Amino acid sequence: MKHTYSVYGGDARQTYLAAQLMQAGCPVIHTTDTVRFRDVVALPIPSVTPEGQLRGTKLPFDTLLRAAPRGTVFFGSGFAPYRALGEELGLRLCDVNDFPAFAAANAVPTAEGALQIAMEELPGTLSGGKYLVIGYGRIGRALAERLAALGGQVTVARRDPGSPLPWRQDRTGAYELPLSGYDAVFSTAPAPVFSEEDCRRTREDCLLIDLASAPGSIAKDCGRRLIHALGLPARVAPKTAAAALCALILSETEESA
Repeated sequence: MKHTYSVYGGDARQTYLAAQLMQAGCPVIHTTDTVRFRDVVALPIPSVTPEGQLRGTKLPFDTLLRAAPRGTVFFGSGFAPYRALGEELGLRLCDVNDFPAFAAANAVPTAEGALQIAMEELPGTLSGGKYLVIGYGRIGRALAERLAALGGQVTVARRDPGSPLPWRQDRTGAYELPLSGYDAVFSTAPAPVFSEEDCRRTREDCLLIDLASAPGSIAKDCGRRLIHALGLPARVAPKTAAAALCALILSETEESA
């Protein structure tokens, strides 16, 4: 017997997700005004605001969990502070960021979304520009490769476990510049790594794009154009993002149905 599914949220990814679950033969209800509990509940990503509320509402997230029937499975993100409560209530909280296959599927749309932002915000073409990419995981690699393919001069700063410094720079091509030499800095690091001092060392017209989950990896109030680009897959490629989420949900639930 198949599980029943509830998809909450009105963005395009959630709409595609509901349709894809239906196409897979799953009983689905899709709501945009309030969460309806079913065996499996798919929440917007990110799911929890910095204030601890369900995204798009004033409802405290812990209140939502306390109202859920025992055994409910939630898919979303930002669940870490609520894991103990979830276990106490007999709920399963599946943070999508904990699944490597999901992260891999979202790397390309995230990288392409970052390029879209850069093309919209920078006054010149990406070709010939000078860029620093911080982090060389899935997203950093996809982004650096695409920037280079478009003719950009790219330097990658990646973690070096053998160094007393948290990051070192590796050149792609012959380009390694002081921070004042870059047209844009893209950070994919999972922790704060780009300080206010680093920001001040960039040019005044340098564009900073932070691709890390909240709270981000680039210092705020740094006096530069800073875009914290959360949820890019859902914004720039909602159908592709929904397919990745649908595959994850089905793999984690239907195998046990």
